Amino acid sequence: MHHRITPQVNHISAYYVEELYKGSFEITLTITAAILWLLQNTIGESVKEAWKKTEWHEMMVDYLSTDQ
Repeated sequence: MHHRITPQVNHISAYYVEELYKGSFEITLTITAAILWLLQNTIGESVKEAWKKTEWHEMMVDYLSTDQ
């Protein structure tokens, strides 16, 4: 089976890295970090605030706050 699949996999250009520059890698990491920070501080905060308003959150806080 391996010898039947290998030619098909080898011709897919998406799996080959032709060139990698130090600057391009650093730019990619910087952009990725900025996007993750933006997502965490926008969508993450919205989700956190919405979670605090749920009944499930209130029940958990009540349960954990008691001396049971």
